Amino acid sequence: QRWIVKEREDGRNCNNWHWTSKDVSKNTKEELIRCLEACTFEPPIALARVKSAEVTGEASINNRKGKIFLIYDLEVKLKWEASDGEGGEACKGSMKLPDVSATMLDDLDCEFTCKSSGGVATAMRKQGVAAVRRCIEEAMLRMQEEVRAEKARPEAEAVAETRPPNATPAVAVPLPKPIAVSTVPAKQPPPQPKPAEPAAGSDSGEEEEGEDKLPPALEAALRGLRQEPEAQREVCLANCSL
Repeated sequence: QRWIVKEREDGRNCNNWHWTSKDVSKNTKEELIRCLEACTFEPPIALARVKSAEVTGEASINNRKGKIFLIYDLEVKLKWEASDGEGGEACKGSMKLPDVSATMLDDLDCEFTCKSSGGVATAMRKQGVAAVRRCIEEAMLRMQEEVRAEKARPEAEAVAETRPPNATPAVAVPLPKPIAVSTVPAKQPPPQPKPAEPAAGSDSGEEEEGEDKLPPALEAALRGLRQEPEAQREVCLANCSL
């Protein structure tokens, strides 16, 4: 069974989950007319102005799943006049923008009307139409941001009200400064004394550890051979197992 959001018995719209709509057609149209009548133009049509503007249609502020947005479907009609400022060419005409909506805001259709065909009229057809489109786009985007700002303000106030009166404001805690660490060379172990070399003529076989002892007769013969080699004529070894 699919999960469906049910209406509460007290009629409360928790977290603005359900769709709500508020009509703001009057304020939206008045603000757009004010912006169009204050629209400025750049040379060579710097003296052009919007004489009058008429806006029809509907606009509403809608809320769904906690998101708020401005929906509008308007039609704009305006009358303009322009001159070159030298007492020469002057012209007037009208513009009609039949579909002013969020989906068409970046590419508004404009029906331009002017009975003249001089340079001022040509400039109004190109630069004047672009200026009017830009004015409408900036006005609608600004109103959309104001709607979002109005929604964010009560939420911030609600958070402030829920905070205890004696709550300590958050204070930024400075981070500790890093500690400089210097490297210390490792201490070298003291030199070990070299083992003493055996004295000349000493019996190395007796000093070495783990060496097997020789038979007494053979050991005596070898000792005499080391100490007085010139006195020994011959050494006879018999029945010696080495």
